[in-house]
Amino acid sequence: MCDFTADNEVTVVGVIEQVEGGCWVLNTGNSTMMVVSANHEMYVEGTKVVITGLEIDVRPYCAVDGTIEVLSYQVFGIDLRGSGNA
Repeated sequence: MCDFTADNEVTVVGVIEQVEGGCWVLNTGNSTMMVVSANHEMYVEGTKVVITGLEIDVRPYCAVDGTIEVLSYQVFGIDLRGSGNA
């Protein structure tokens, strides 16, 4: 069980990509973050998104710089609410 606080809420911009092992990541140009979301509609290769979520301290199963649990996201200016429950 994880205890989250508002201190680790972030907003990041990038492109959704699928990498080795079926891992979905957000490529920001400077780093990659594993994306954790129960809303699988956001998992579309090449989609440009703005994600608001929680940086979570988990050991990802793919080579990334961090992990983000999605609270909400936007694609091309359309607000699509994502659930952070994985």
